[in-house]
Amino acid sequence: MQWPGRRPNLWPGVDTEELAAGLEVGGRTLDPGQRSAVMQLTAAHDRGVYLFGGVGRGKTWMADACFAAAPGPKRRVHMHSFLAEINAAVAARAEPAADAIARLIGEARLLFIDEFHVHDVGDAILIRRLLDVLLRARIGLVVTSNYAPEDLLPNPLFHHHMLPAIEQIRAHLAVVEVVPGTDYRVAGSADGGFAAGAWTAGRCDDGWGGDVVVLGSRTVPVRAADAGRGVLSGTFAQLCEAPLSAADYVALASRYTRWELTDVPAPGEIDEQGFQRFAYLVDVLVDAQHRLDVTADLPFEEWTTRGGMPRDAERFLSRLSLLRT
Repeated sequence: MQWPGRRPNLWPGVDTEELAAGLEVGGRTLDPGQRSAVMQLTAAHDRGVYLFGGVGRGKTWMADACFAAAPGPKRRVHMHSFLAEINAAVAARAEPAADAIARLIGEARLLFIDEFHVHDVGDAILIRRLLDVLLRARIGLVVTSNYAPEDLLPNPLFHHHMLPAIEQIRAHLAVVEVVPGTDYRVAGSADGGFAAGAWTAGRCDDGWGGDVVVLGSRTVPVRAADAGRGVLSGTFAQLCEAPLSAADYVALASRYTRWELTDVPAPGEIDEQGFQRFAYLVDVLVDAQHRLDVTADLPFEEWTTRGGMPRDAERFLSRLSLLRT
């Protein structure tokens, strides 16, 4: 798309007070840190906004409201789901990643990526290509993340792969922090979706037999898979210790809306990859608002204080705390 004359702001901004009033319905009140972020988020920016901050600070809530008020063709995606879409498109059509990205964005002139975080080198390389496409095509970008740009892909062995993307973010997006404050995810409550699930201490012995689910050319053993009821049940070993990716969880979440994860061991018995897959699984189910019921060796309060927690522990535990105990 060619812009005639002076190029307009790709994030045109919206009325701050009108948006704040819309957010503060039903007795909700923006705290000072949130109000400051809203003022910056609603301002006009040439390329877009990178909104980051701690867990439960309302980043998605505020960005969703701004995004909904913005004019023009647009698309909202979740990080895991969108990367899975790109990888699937590349594999299915044998086309370059840049072409797949442009085709998936389509006519949208504004893209909102929720839960932007990177721990995988392959994802870092794909994100660099994504940013290249967006910048060339003059597509606006809104991002929410728990990380400042410099903290993406924190593993020092691989962090250099993310540096070009970090430089692009800093050079072209307004980086806005929601300053630390109340974790409203913990302070609040919910009665549906992911939060309808529960964390129960004990071992699961309900007589369910073995089953399998199909992922492409692979079969993955699980305790039970009932497509009619939308229920998937698997042990921690089956769903978090097997070589499954975030894209695999996205694919399964499109088929199963109620999940049961059983036999979750104590944190000290879980390796780094198992924790990472557990975090991916929780991310995908929270985004899809699918129920998760967990049966673990320990009560939740004791499980969270045993030590040996993974990276992203604060964010991960905040999401798990939505479950009834």
